[in-house]
Amino acid sequence: MKALIVTHARAATSGRAVTDPSMARAAAALSERIRAENGAAQAASILETL
Repeated sequence: MKALIVTHARAATSGRAVTDPSMARAAAALSERIRAENGAAQAASILETL
């Protein structure tokens, strides 16, 4: 029964994640921050020093 409750809660959260405009805005903001980090270039730079 506990697994069913957890599964139901996850389904509800997933539904909200794709339908809630505030979550979409938060995801877009996070995406911008991640892109601004330029992680691939930073990783390459670090690897070149090894």
